[in-house]
Amino acid sequence: MAMTEEQSSGNPFYPGTGFLPDHLAGREQEQDLLREALKAITGPRKGYYGPLRGRAPQPLKIVGPRGVGKTTLLAWVKSEAKPLKADVVRLAFLPGADAKDVLAAFMRELAAISGFNFKRVEAQVYKYFHMVVNWKFRQPSMDDFGEVLAARLRFRPLLLLLDEVMHYDPKMMSQVLQQSQNLASDGWPLAIVLAGTPALEIHLDAVDATFMHRAKDIYINRLKPEATREALSKP
Repeated sequence: MAMTEEQSSGNPFYPGTGFLPDHLAGREQEQDLLREALKAITGPRKGYYGPLRGRAPQPLKIVGPRGVGKTTLLAWVKSEAKPLKADVVRLAFLPGADAKDVLAAFMRELAAISGFNFKRVEAQVYKYFHMVVNWKFRQPSMDDFGEVLAARLRFRPLLLLLDEVMHYDPKMMSQVLQQSQNLASDGWPLAIVLAGTPALEIHLDAVDATFMHRAKDIYINRLKPEATREALSKP
């Protein structure tokens, strides 16, 4: 696909690109909330494979119209997670996608841990990673998803980024959120960040995820004039 003049010029305000500039202007409060979530999941644990000594963070929702920087914020927090040794898995559900294919790809991503040392994990944990890595989940179930996610969390903290939430299959979305929230409530090092347009709220009402109403909301819109000037002066 050919690039437009705005895209090829590196315009940081071009909607939909998720372009991450060297300096992210005008999002200091939003960045602070995301940093707090990362700090919580990288805190001390009860043993090498145990849950957190403190609480896992509340889920976060990034809500705003198209083109205001939601995906850019996700890219930013992903870059912040790496030096803290927290893993990041991002999922975007596009309109028309098959839920089982998306779930299978999601599980493969969960299993793809760089530097994973199978000798240091229990046999049951190894079993689920081995199944996913070798692509035996032709018809994955949500029980499989929960087991793989739980195994992943025993190895390292995880930041789960769910983008374009308003397009997700409702049944899959409900189960992903419920199983993720169950693990986070039990103290496992998991931070959940959802992003989407204001239609996200309607979609969450439809997927029976009432606990998401307790999530911290990050509402963003276009940058204020002073932040726009700052972004242009420090591209």
